[in-house]
Amino acid sequence: MKIIKFSILALLPLLLSCSSSEIELDSSNSGNVSDNLSARFDDVDHSAYNSANPFDISGQLHSEFILSYEKLNLTEQSLPSIVSSTLALGMTNSRFNALSSSAYTFNELALLEQILTPNDSLVEITLDRVVKNKKLEHSFLDLLYELKQEFSNEESYESLYKKIITYESEINLDSSLGNSDKTVVLTTTSVLRHQLRRIKKRPKKNTDPDWDLMITTMGATLEGSTRSVQDAIILSLLTEISLTN
Repeated sequence: MKIIKFSILALLPLLLSCSSSEIELDSSNSGNVSDNLSARFDDVDHSAYNSANPFDISGQLHSEFILSYEKLNLTEQSLPSIVSSTLALGMTNSRFNALSSSAYTFNELALLEQILTPNDSLVEITLDRVVKNKKLEHSFLDLLYELKQEFSNEESYESLYKKIITYESEINLDSSLGNSDKTVVLTTTSVLRHQLRRIKKRPKKNTDPDWDLMITTMGATLEGSTRSVQDAIILSLLTEISLTN
């Protein structure tokens, strides 16, 4: 299978030179291109933050990138085009770039396509493969079950937030867990917590599609977090954008 690699540094000049039919910036924003591409810190809802989670930058940047992407008036895009547009956002985000000493390169297009293929057991299958501690695996699934019940009952975000950060504290303090397992789970709960905040701001009568979106995004985050924090952010971001595009 041919592996397609996307380099942020290589893509940015291409993106900025695109014609208006290829990428349209919000005409109501009079700032320059980088202003359009970068969500300002004040635009992000800080109520979803949890400074006690050492991997909370994952959820923070996920939300910042979503806000940035929404500033681009893009027509329906192919998957490679979504990847190109999304990676260009990373070039404008200093916190994302600081996560690695080298320019980020994405070469997981085949994996992304696999994640986007409907699969009701995506999270369970991925957890079983990437988490070594079975007790942690089961506790994470128990958390998701409880969250789904509360989410379906339209409980407040504050209730969901407290449940997640309590769980994160327990995981973070558990000395019996390995660092790799903690990284995978805490990265995923961070993205989930921030994504929940945005979704709860636009409540719908039917919550099933939103929960399905979060489940698939969690599968992507779990996969990415076994590689790097940057991969977790990008894979989860591409998944959400692709499913809502």
